[in-house]
Order: sequence, then C-alpha cells, then structure tokens
Amino acid sequence: MALKERYLKVVAVISALALTYIVFSISVAYFNNPEVTKAGYYYYAYFAVVFYMLIICAAWLFMGNIVGGIFLGIAFLVAVFTLFVFHDWSFLANGIAFIFIGGLLCKFWNKEHVEEYAVKMKTDDINESTNTLIEEFNREKVLEESLDRKILRISKLREISKDIGVSLNNEELIKKVTKNTIQIIQKPGMYQLYLLGEDMKRLELRGMNVHRAKTAEFTYLEEDKLNQWVFRSRQSVHIADLHRDFRFGRKYESAARSLIASPLITGNRIMGILKISNEDPDIYSVDDLRILAIIANLSALAFYNSHLYETTTQLAIRDGLTGLYTAGFFRAKLPEIIDDCYTKKVPLSLIMLDIDDFKLFNDKHGHIVGDIILKNVSSQLQRLIGTKGLVARYGGEEFSVVLPGSDGETSQELISNICRTIASSEELIREENIKVTVSAGVAENTPSLKTSEGLIKAADDSLYKAKDMGKNRSILYKSKQ
Repeated sequence: MALKERYLKVVAVISALALTYIVFSISVAYFNNPEVTKAGYYYYAYFAVVFYMLIICAAWLFMGNIVGGIFLGIAFLVAVFTLFVFHDWSFLANGIAFIFIGGLLCKFWNKEHVEEYAVKMKTDDINESTNTLIEEFNREKVLEESLDRKILRISKLREISKDIGVSLNNEELIKKVTKNTIQIIQKPGMYQLYLLGEDMKRLELRGMNVHRAKTAEFTYLEEDKLNQWVFRSRQSVHIADLHRDFRFGRKYESAARSLIASPLITGNRIMGILKISNEDPDIYSVDDLRILAIIANLSALAFYNSHLYETTTQLAIRDGLTGLYTAGFFRAKLPEIIDDCYTKKVPLSLIMLDIDDFKLFNDKHGHIVGDIILKNVSSQLQRLIGTKGLVARYGGEEFSVVLPGSDGETSQELISNICRTIASSEELIREENIKVTVSAGVAENTPSLKTSEGLIKAADDSLYKAKDMGKNRSILYKSKQ
C-alpha cells in the first residue's frame, strides 16, 4: 500500500507541474498574440484549470495538508492569472472553488487523521500497557520460580543436615555428601569432594560423581592450582569461564570451563574442598555458590564429628602405650572372626606371646625401660604380622594374635621367625645393649577347639610349655581328636 501511494504522489506532482506549465504557456501565448482567436486558447486554459482542481484533491489526499495547501495556492494564482489574461470571471470562480474544496479537504483530512491519530495513540497505549503487563508477569513468574527453587533448596538443606548429621562413618558420609549436593544443586557437571590426607597436608580426591555431564573426560588434579588457591585462601570461588579467567594460569590442566568450589571449614580447621565443574561456560550462578558454601559448612561439621567419633573409638579399643588393640576389644572380636572362618570353611590360628623375663627388666632398669621394651616389641610384632591378622596387647607383657585363614603349622612357622627376629635385635637403652626374647603358644581351631575360650586356653597352655622348655621358642598345641 505504501508503494502504491508513493507512485500516486509522484504522478500528482508531475501532473500538477505539467498543467501549471500548460496553463501559463497558453495564457502567455494568448497574451503575446491577442489577435489570435480566443476560443481555442480559452478552451484549453479553462479545462486545464478544472483538471487542476482534481490534481489538488489527489495531492491533498495523498500528500497531506502542507503539500495540498501549496498546490491550492498555486492553483488559485493560476486561476487569477488566467482571469487577467482572458478577462473571464469564471476563472476567478474556479479559484474560489479551489479554496472551498481545499477547506473541505483540509477539514476532512484533519478529521480522518485526528481520529486515526487518536486510534493510534490508544493502540500504542494498549500495546504499551500490554507489554508492561507481560513484562511484569514474566518478572513475577521468574521471581516466583526463583523463590520456589530457593524454598526447595532450603528444605533440601534441612534434609541434608539431618542426613549427614547422623552419619559417623567416614566412607558413608562421603557418599551422602556427593549425593545430596547433586540433589540440591541439580545442574550438570562433575561433583568432587577432596579431603585432607592423614598427613593433614595433601588433598585427596575421596568422592566423585557425574551428573548429566556431556562427558566424564576431565582432568582432576589433587594438587592443581585452583585447589591450592582455595586451600590457602580458605575462600569460595566462582568462575564463569576458565578461558577468560587467568588467576590459575593460562594452561589450566582441565577440560572444565565453568566451576564453583568451597572449602570445608570448621572453626579454624580446613578439612577439604567441595567442587563442581562443567566443560561449558556460564553454567553455575552466584546463588549456586552460596548453596554450595552452606553444604560445605554442614559437611565440614559432619566430617569433624566423624573424626572425633573415630578418634574416641580408637582410644577405647587401642592400648595407650603400644597402640595395639586392647584385650577387651580382642575378646569381643575373636568370636566374630571364628564364626566368619567357620562359615567360609577356612582355618584359623590363635597365638599367645609373652616377653621372657620381663619382670627382671623392670626390676633392674625400671618401669620406663620396661615401657620402651613393650613399645619396641609391639612395633616389631605389628610390622611382621602386618595385614595377616589382628594383634592385641592381652595384658602386661603378654600379646595375642589371631590369624584368619592360617593353619597351625603355618602360624607356628610365622611366629617362630618372629621370635628369631626379635631375639636377633638388640636395643640400646641408657648406653646398654639389651637383648629381648619372646615365647609363644599356637592353637588352631580344630573340631575340639570351636570356642574363643578354648582357643585362648590352648594357646596359653602352649605358651607356658614353651616357657618351661627354655623360652625364646614357639609351641603348637596338639589337640586330642
């Protein structure tokens, strides 16, 4: 429609200019040669002026008040000019008609455009109001969704607080922390939990879980620069894109691009790092980091409680001087080990071991030297037994060893080697070389020895027999079938 109006405007302008030229040409020609017959010139001039009126209407309708008014003025001048040339008052009548028609057109034009403008203004107002309402609705919808998400996260934070708060086992706690973090954050990525090792200096990757990530082919370094930064600064970190963040080096050895990480801190003690990363940029928000920091704080407290529980448990079942298991723990654990070996149909041996002439060492050198001897023998015994069995301080200078899966003869050979090893070593105590020997009794869980009490008594009898036979040796109990 706009293209069509443009062409009509061009035609109207060209026609008006052409008619103006024609009328003036005819009038000038007649004026310069008045002797020529008036009828021909008059005819063409009159109808040219009349046709001019149609051009004015077209110009006004298609080109507005200003252009229409200009053409109206030109038409009136042309009519007056022809009046003076031809001395015919009908041309003046045409000029007056031009003015009258122009007035009507102006009124019509203004009315139409005022109404059109009013409708346009109302339409614009309605559109603006509609857009405002839509924007407000979308904003409220986003806020509502954000609020719902926050409420859901807070409720889940309460759940994770209860869930991990009752866990005292470290391995179980690691699984719960990674699982609950995924359920709360609910964004794709690699979820990692780093904890301090036993040396309390090095971070170890203890928990890792992939959640809706495109690939699991990440490089996760336990000693990477980012972990070191979080560990040293004890601050959480939010990175939208590692390719645009050079705090950790331009060649950060990871496929991850966006990540959030928070340290596990309780009191003044840092226990680890909780980190989430993804290979795409701009995945995690600052709000995600806040939630992760809360989870990290809850987890730190849970791990601290777990550590205290394990420490307390170890103090209850470990001998304070030697670090071996206590006699009470040994007696409580032995029936379980016997039942397990019976179920699996594997042999089991029990060893009772005693330091020879220990009372003489105490009487001669004092109890401090006696404690040193106990520690040294305990250390060698634990080192030589290793993971083959469970070693306990049974009482005083007496030790007990249970060897699941080992028959009597194998166990006797092992303890005989231990006796020789201990006897061959000398301890320099107070500038004096002290030689220590041990004696041992071995009993196997034969059909006649099915209970822990029977095994302990049989091994103890063999121990006393070894003492009677000259010490520094081991005796295998021979049961009566």
